[in-house]
Amino acid sequence: MKKELFMKRIRYMLSVTIFFTLVVILIADDVRAAQIGNPASLVFVGQGNWAADTTRCGYTPWRTCRTIQYAVHRVRAGGIIAVFPGTYQENILVDKPNIIIASFGGRQRTVIDGSGATDETVSEAMRIIVDGVTIGWRNSSRNGFTFRNSVASGLFNVGSNVNISGNAAENNGARGFQFGLSSVDDSIDTSNKDIPDDPLNGATKMVDGTLQTQSNVTVNDNLATNNALGGFYFSAFDDSLVRDNTANSNLGTPGLGQGSGFWVDSGSNGDRLERNTASNNSGDGIFYRRGFGPQPAGLVTDQTATRNVTRENGRHGIIFMGNNIVAQDNLAELNQGDGFRFLGFDTITDVSYNSAIGNSRAGIGFDGRFARFSNPLVLPLNYDGNGVPVEFGGVHHNLLIDNQDYGFADPDNTFTRCGIANTLDNGTTIEISHNYWGDDQNICDPTGTTIVQFTPVENSNEAGVRPTPRRLNQRLFRINSTARENDLWSKINYIQR
Repeated sequence: MKKELFMKRIRYMLSVTIFFTLVVILIADDVRAAQIGNPASLVFVGQGNWAADTTRCGYTPWRTCRTIQYAVHRVRAGGIIAVFPGTYQENILVDKPNIIIASFGGRQRTVIDGSGATDETVSEAMRIIVDGVTIGWRNSSRNGFTFRNSVASGLFNVGSNVNISGNAAENNGARGFQFGLSSVDDSIDTSNKDIPDDPLNGATKMVDGTLQTQSNVTVNDNLATNNALGGFYFSAFDDSLVRDNTANSNLGTPGLGQGSGFWVDSGSNGDRLERNTASNNSGDGIFYRRGFGPQPAGLVTDQTATRNVTRENGRHGIIFMGNNIVAQDNLAELNQGDGFRFLGFDTITDVSYNSAIGNSRAGIGFDGRFARFSNPLVLPLNYDGNGVPVEFGGVHHNLLIDNQDYGFADPDNTFTRCGIANTLDNGTTIEISHNYWGDDQNICDPTGTTIVQFTPVENSNEAGVRPTPRRLNQRLFRINSTARENDLWSKINYIQR
């Protein structure tokens, strides 16, 4: 009996001790959570019955914060925000550096609807103003978001070392994804604002985006569709990678980049566009546009475009206006303008291993209207003793099939079926070599002052001369890398089916 009574007392004292210990922990936790400067490393966001925006929300998957914006307030710099599936009607300002915002349900099931913007919110569904932010995770749409119905762009960024991967943007009033302020007046509000609703950190003063240059940004595996002014936009954008993205059916009045799938604008340097797809956009598939003023309205330089696909766009497949451009292994097919058009401002380094197929204008067009601004040229080829190009330069190893009209002013309809159209008239040399021509593709050169050089070691530049696929394959295998040869060979097989 005494033993049993003793055990009851022990159990009672133990339960009381545990209870008070828990109370102390919860109180301390509550105090700690309410203190500025002690946010959480991991914050959950969801729309369940227990979801609420409080100073203690998001500690567990069962007591989540209700909004992503509040989770941004709660998370510490360098922390993670994990978002459950649902539609979040928000206009989010991301002002914590080095955080990751990722979804559990992927972009198909996790939507940020930006239609409710006010004077006290940003205009986009999400605006990033700090460095080191990741939206999505591990380059997969399984952890991304869909940004929808914003009056401005779906996502806007001015931060460096940012990674935007696996997301979608649709039905937004400007671009799907916008990196930097636009160089043209598009009537979109990107003004500085005080965001007053941060209970932990106080109001956030917006920085002046025009003074920022982004660098080391990765834009990977994102989709932009049906946005009002284009798919992806980049300005003051340096040393960054844009890879495996898709822009289709984006709108905008064609001209000056509006309505393009991808627009690399003024002040962008050292970027790589790789393996992107632009189709059925109202403007160009990809548009590079240099400016004429001080940074960030300056040149577009040191750009590399490789293995991109532009198809059935309302203007050109890819239009280049910049300095030190390398364009290799790209496909431009069935576009309403030229497959590739180069404007005569700056130096084009290399145009090679591209395919221009079935475009309504020329396969490759060199536009001389702007030659007065500089001495535009394509660097000439250098050859080894066997006549093989050994350095960057020239227009070589391109596939030109079934392209149509001249694409420039031609009142007498002199030129048709232009594989290459050239209007440079200042004595510039464009050297073309080892290209593969369709049976009826022509070199359209009206000026008479432009020199088009033919290398004596290869006559496949001659219109109508079409080497057999076997000969072409063997030659490219010797000259080119295996990867490029296989890409071009698959395009040839496609045409000859």
